[in-house]
Amino acid sequence: MLRTALLYLLPAALVATGWARLIDGVDEKRVLALLALGLVPALVPRWWGRAVAAIAASFGAVWVVYGISPWALAPFDDRHFFGPLASRFREGVLDFYDVSLPFSAFERPEMDHAVLFAVFAFALALALALAARRPLAASVILLSGSVWPATLVDGDDLARGALTLATVLILLALGSGRPTRALQPAVVLSALLVAAAVGASTSEAVAKPEFLRWKKWDFYDKPADPVGVGYVWDATYGNLKWPEQKTTVLKVRGPQRNLYWRATTLDTFAQDHWVQDLTVSRITEGKVDVTQTAGDLLLPRRAYNETGWIQTDVEVAALRDRHLVGPATPVAYDPKDARFLVLSGTGVAAVSEDLPRGAEYTVWSYTPRPRPEQLARAGRPRNELVRRYLEVVGGVPLPPFGEPGRDERVRTLVRRSEGADYETLYDKALDVVGNPRNAYAAVVALAA
Repeated sequence: MLRTALLYLLPAALVATGWARLIDGVDEKRVLALLALGLVPALVPRWWGRAVAAIAASFGAVWVVYGISPWALAPFDDRHFFGPLASRFREGVLDFYDVSLPFSAFERPEMDHAVLFAVFAFALALALALAARRPLAASVILLSGSVWPATLVDGDDLARGALTLATVLILLALGSGRPTRALQPAVVLSALLVAAAVGASTSEAVAKPEFLRWKKWDFYDKPADPVGVGYVWDATYGNLKWPEQKTTVLKVRGPQRNLYWRATTLDTFAQDHWVQDLTVSRITEGKVDVTQTAGDLLLPRRAYNETGWIQTDVEVAALRDRHLVGPATPVAYDPKDARFLVLSGTGVAAVSEDLPRGAEYTVWSYTPRPRPEQLARAGRPRNELVRRYLEVVGGVPLPPFGEPGRDERVRTLVRRSEGADYETLYDKALDVVGNPRNAYAAVVALAA
């Protein structure tokens, strides 16, 4: 019993601290109680006694974690045990990959409960393997219960890996319960492997922080197959690669017509492409009307008339993103459960972290439907904020279509620009559009 308890202490601590790193505000007292519950069955002499004690300890762990008393199983009590337990554990597990880590125990109680119960489950399995004198099984349980959760968040992974490796070798050397002469070789091998791990981790050839971005793998996606979709918002001009499997990322209730959708705006030009560079204008709580705040300064006057707005209700299905996506141009938002919104100067709305699956919000949009002849007559933009997006050289506007000598002036500007080879790009554009009379005709030709 003493041998089992002593061998249990270090690996159990590694398991507990590995899972605890996922929680912001972990309850240390409950973690210690769960570790103690996991050890108790291993101290019972006979295997059948350990089995009975493990069942009893499991009921105790459910009581400690979920507050569901074992008396809920009694026939004279109308409460239920397994139904609430399965439902709450399932919700905690399914929400795991939808929330940034570490998560708040206060805001995500079901996830907190799932992690605490995982601590008990691994601790119990570890203790039973040690009691049965199965050091290899105990080592596998330690690696599964300690290393995997610890790698999901940042920390001193080098020291933790070395300590875990040393603990595995101690278990292999001392956990069988039979006299062994392998202790000295095990200690030597432990030192060599730890030294090799230190060297490999600090080598530039191995220690690549983004070598394999497996931390974003999603092993469960309700209710579809495993997939999670996230985007980096910038302008990418390469070929679009579409996955073979279609994925519903958003579920929308709104007008039955095709619309452009907007998640954000790309406001900064970096060398050869546009990138997202939003300036926060305000943080608000609850429903917000952008037209009544210091919001999108590019909105036309007609956008302030609510009678012309359309309403769209959105539910997140498999999109990992902070932005509230809606038909262009959004003019009002209701974040519902998300509550707080971060608004940019261009009317883009976002929340503090990725919206989880099942999150709902509402967007109201101003979506005019001008006729082609109206767009052709639109002329040059009067708004200075719009005109700056049409400059190749900062502060120098491009000449309008149809102006005499326009081609030579445009070539002069693109030669002065500091970005890509814009003159080659300009020649290619002329091959496509010819000599358009207005900007709308050029856009239609390029889009076609």
